[in-house]
Parts: sequence; structure tokens; C-alpha cells
Amino acid sequence: MAKSDAMKAGISYVRRMRSKGVPDERIRASLRSSGWSEAAIEHLWARLGRRRSRGGGQAAGAAARVKQLLEGIADAIERGAGRDVMALAGEMRELPGYELDERDPTLLAHLAEAGRDGILTRTGLRDAWHVRTFEEHDWSVESVAISPDGWFALSGAGGGLLPHDNTVRLWELDSGQCLRVFKGHTACVNSVAISPDARSALSGSSDKTLRVWDFDSGDCVRTLREHRDCVNAVAISPHGRFGLSGGGDKTLRLWDLDSGQCLRTLHGHTDGVYAVAISADGRFALSGSSDNTLRLWQFDWEWQAVGDEE
Repeated sequence: MAKSDAMKAGISYVRRMRSKGVPDERIRASLRSSGWSEAAIEHLWARLGRRRSRGGGQAAGAAARVKQLLEGIADAIERGAGRDVMALAGEMRELPGYELDERDPTLLAHLAEAGRDGILTRTGLRDAWHVRTFEEHDWSVESVAISPDGWFALSGAGGGLLPHDNTVRLWELDSGQCLRVFKGHTACVNSVAISPDARSALSGSSDKTLRVWDFDSGDCVRTLREHRDCVNAVAISPHGRFGLSGGGDKTLRLWDLDSGQCLRTLHGHTDGVYAVAISADGRFALSGSSDNTLRLWQFDWEWQAVGDEE
């Protein structure tokens, strides 16, 4: 990241943390853990001090207007008024000096919320930038996933001769903090997936196993062992009960994650399977293999009437 971009990101981060009531010392400690040097942190604080003093009442007035606009955007979202959201967002972006605060996530979070509520639709990309770097793995990171709610990330790493990693790690995206380290795999973690409710995860490894992890306890609650070669890819069904894996043994396997039972082994690929996906309605699966093909699979589920569960 360019120094100017890093400084802008730092300014936005400090302001966001202060708005949440986080003390400056904790903010400084977080920056240090993210790789900021003491000199860079002091320069950042100097920039923040200059910006507080620069412009006097004009700066205070601009800050007050930003707050008003954000409150107006929140109200417009609640009313379902997409045009009002766009008008207020446009006015906010025209404020003097806004370009220095543009990367603060508050406005972007509001716009994303409006998109989820169906009152705005994405038409293109305005910009993109690096926000932070996560540095706790001891070997190459082979797979990543983001939780559906956008709060957490999951990563899986490999392990060479020395040092060994072979861990799955849970991260908080907003702070960059590593919340959990899941240990148990004895070889490279090739693929990870997060459940729709963001309470558990599934990982696949070169040790030929899948593991189900509980976020609250940090425990491996189930180990799935039927592949005869590396597990290269995993996916979780939209409702979270079933998992799909692809392996170096040329098969796909469908699992009941509650029981750990392998429900079906799908044959057809003539070489290792390295990618799997499940459609949003759970009707189809797609796999990719080093046999140079993709294969589409149809699922015919067993059903029962709601209320007839045993």
C-alpha cells in the first residue's frame, strides 16, 4: 500500500475506533499489532491533530453536516427511499475534504444495507483499496472465506518441512484480530467454508479428512474420514446442514454435517477434484477437476412436511 493510502486508512480507522469509545492507547496497541511503527503512529497522531485544528469552526461544521447526512441516509433506508439515499450520499461526497474520509466504512456500510434491502442496486465499481493485512500464519495461506454477515473471515494454511502450520484461523474483519486458531489437521488445509449462520466452519486437508469447527468453543466437533486422497475443496449447503467435498481420489462426497455421515459418493471425474460449489437453492452442485472438465450434478433431496419431524 502507498504511504498516502496507508495514512488515509489509518486516519479512518482511528476515527472509527474513537467513535466507538475505544481509548487511544488501545487504538495505538492495535496499530502496533498490525505492523505500524512508533514513528508512523506518531506521524498519524500529528496528522489527526493538524486536521482537528485546521479550519476551526468550518471543520466542526463539516463534521456536524456529515453526521446529519448519515442520520438522513439511515432514515431514508428505513423508509425505503432509494432516491433519497443516493441524493444524501452524493451531497456527502461533495463536502470539502471528504476525499480524506471517503474510506471510512460508515457510508459504504449504509449503501450496502440499502442494497440488501432492495432499494439500491449495484451498477459498477467506484474504487477499491487495501484495508489491512492479516499476519499470523506460519506458512502459505491456501484458502479463505468470508462469513455471510461480513463480520468474520476464515483462513486455512499449509505446512512445509519447518515450521508447520496446518491451522484454520478465524478473524474479525473490522479489527484484523485473530479470534480463534483451530488445530487438528496434520497436513495442508486446502479449503475452508463458513456456515450460513456464521457459527461453524468446514475445512478440507491433505491429511484426507474434513473437520467441522465450532466458533464458540473453538473445538473440532466432527472429523469426516472417507476420502482416500487429499481433500482439495469444500462447500456448505445454503441451509447449513450438508457439506460437499472434492478430493484427489477423483470423487465428490456429500456429507450430513450433523451426524458426520457420508450420504453419497459421486463418481465421474477422471482426475483429482479441486473445486466444488452448491447452488443457492441447493438443487445443483458444480465441480472442477484437473481432468480439464467441470461437471454439473443434480440433487434429488428427501423431503417431509414441516411439523412431521420426529
